Amino acid sequence: MEMNPFEGWHSTPAPHQKPEALTFERVESPFLEVGFATRGKGGRLRNEDTAYYDMDRGIFCVADGVGGSVRGDLASKAVAESLQKSAILAESNDQLREVFSEKEEAPLQQEDVETAIRVLASMSIYRRVQALKGADTTLSLGKFWEDARGQEKVSIVNIGDSRIYRLRAGALEQLSKDDSIVQMFIEHEVPDADGIPIMDAEDISRSVRVSTLKQYAKKDKYFLSMVAFADKVAKEENRKVDQLTLEEVRHFVLNTVLISSHPNPQTFDVNRGDVFLAMSDGIHDNLTDEQIEAITRKYEDDPERAAQELTRAALAVSEEDDDIRSKPDDMTVLVIKTKKT
Repeated sequence: MEMNPFEGWHSTPAPHQKPEALTFERVESPFLEVGFATRGKGGRLRNEDTAYYDMDRGIFCVADGVGGSVRGDLASKAVAESLQKSAILAESNDQLREVFSEKEEAPLQQEDVETAIRVLASMSIYRRVQALKGADTTLSLGKFWEDARGQEKVSIVNIGDSRIYRLRAGALEQLSKDDSIVQMFIEHEVPDADGIPIMDAEDISRSVRVSTLKQYAKKDKYFLSMVAFADKVAKEENRKVDQLTLEEVRHFVLNTVLISSHPNPQTFDVNRGDVFLAMSDGIHDNLTDEQIEAITRKYEDDPERAAQELTRAALAVSEEDDDIRSKPDDMTVLVIKTKKT
């Protein structure tokens, strides 16, 4: 399939590329300007992250192959392939035609866009990943569109712990919601070891008592998995484990493309000048939201530079042995700026 001038997707570097090098790119359309950057874990050639963007159709996505699965790089690549071919698929699918067709011109309705995104994620992308037999991936997908009143909007869907943020008037807001154990702690306002409810994941040194996890397991079965994890750590390290830090459990995701049966899209208004970010956990695990906000604000008029600096900052943290946020991982980010009229 021939690429249009506003489209691109990236995963494992080509053989001629230096694996230790940071890969980046800049693409513009009449409405959007995108900056992209990625780097494989430890400079390795195999990168399990994939980014896709089609600025002509207003589609963007970051997928992160699940660690431990068979060829997570192929799973994330399958997401991009599904999106690239979505225009062809739309011609034979009524639920996708108006939203993902290459000839989409008429105003759209929120229900139609959200339905199309859900169908694409839970059917087309699901089937392509399932065919890989054992591979799996996270997914953060967005679609820009315009309603009958001329209001520009973006609809997103998130599966796993890749994220979508929006920077508006200098303030960063996470739009997507993680499918993760830490997010469950936040939603249930689980008290930490000092009895203070966990309301965010900025301080990952905070810990939760195993006895507390056992109490919450009566409300939600997923807490039992953390009790089992504590038992596993105790056996492997031959020590008593009565607390788990957020850092120790932040890698546990509850949903992936193959597990999530009914992803829940969300829709947000778009103001010209807004900056949207889609990223894998290799970026946001190593950086706090405050750091992501500061870097994006500094380079918000240059999405390519913003993407580069976010990746470099995350890489620097990942290489610090004494930083609790340090987590060597594949790192990928899309920075998308809506152009002011």
